[in-house]
Amino acid sequence: RSGPESVSSVIVAAALESLKVKAGLPPVNWAGILSPFMRVNYGEKVKSLSLQIGASQMASSPSAAMFVSSWLTPPLFTSLQKESQVTLYKCMPQIIKTTSPSVLKLYLERSCLPAFTQGMDSSVQLAILKGLHDALSLNDPPDAVTMLMHEMISQLYHVFPNEYNIHVLHAMAECFAQVPDEIVDSIIMADFADATTQIKGSFVRCHLVATGRQPLSLLNYMIDASLNTDYWEHNIGMLLLTNCLATFSKIKKEPSELLLSQQWLLEMLGHTCSIVTGAMPLAETAPGKSKVIRYVINVVTCTILTLTYPVNTDVALWGFDPHLFGRESKEPDLEKDA
Repeated sequence: RSGPESVSSVIVAAALESLKVKAGLPPVNWAGILSPFMRVNYGEKVKSLSLQIGASQMASSPSAAMFVSSWLTPPLFTSLQKESQVTLYKCMPQIIKTTSPSVLKLYLERSCLPAFTQGMDSSVQLAILKGLHDALSLNDPPDAVTMLMHEMISQLYHVFPNEYNIHVLHAMAECFAQVPDEIVDSIIMADFADATTQIKGSFVRCHLVATGRQPLSLLNYMIDASLNTDYWEHNIGMLLLTNCLATFSKIKKEPSELLLSQQWLLEMLGHTCSIVTGAMPLAETAPGKSKVIRYVINVVTCTILTLTYPVNTDVALWGFDPHLFGRESKEPDLEKDA
């Protein structure tokens, strides 16, 4: 019942740190234990630790589940500082196991989505995407919960601006890797209708292909759009495509997969021939034909060099980032950004 004037926040934080374990702790009244730390001014670290402990015990303690769920409601959630909000975002895997779909839906729409529509704090966006990714990675979550997470991924993707933010785009693409193919297709099918989707649409496709989650054919629509739209930023397009193909070519493949890659390359050559000879008409929105031909030749050259000659997959020699589509992306320091 004493506050920081009797027990320092450092001591309280140290005590709470000792309770950060993955195993289930005794089923005590966690709400009664942790709630005072949320009310008394012990500092943001103590609040964050209290939420972490509560989340870690949600599966085995109804009291802990009730405690955390109460902080998911908009009035209480918005009263938290950034550090504590980020803690809850990253606890998504624990939250979805015990939280009702109605509470989860409200939390996603009122507390997660605004970070992409009303604010552009990358560290917060990364925390949300990491939480969703880890939650999507769980085995057999309830169907209603899975549907809510798929809907949220779709909404976050569609409202995310056309910005070259590698960390957030990487996290977004990693979420897509946990989503069934038919859901991915439904989310990205409207890409490239205008300039607002070039970067994110290209990055997600290139990332999924580069990491072996999707076949090369996923790039077809992106390449067609680059040839038939006058808004396309070809420098960014070639940067992403080159890194994608170079990274993809380093993945160990089965003979059948190698055959599919060769088939895709041959189809690309045939597609290029049709464009150059005029057998395939371009859209009215396409840039001048000479510009299209120059770009498609660059695409084909890049494809041949990366897929057929292994030494050319060292894109660092070309001045590109060899880790652009790596499976791990270093996150910004949340405390530094706070």
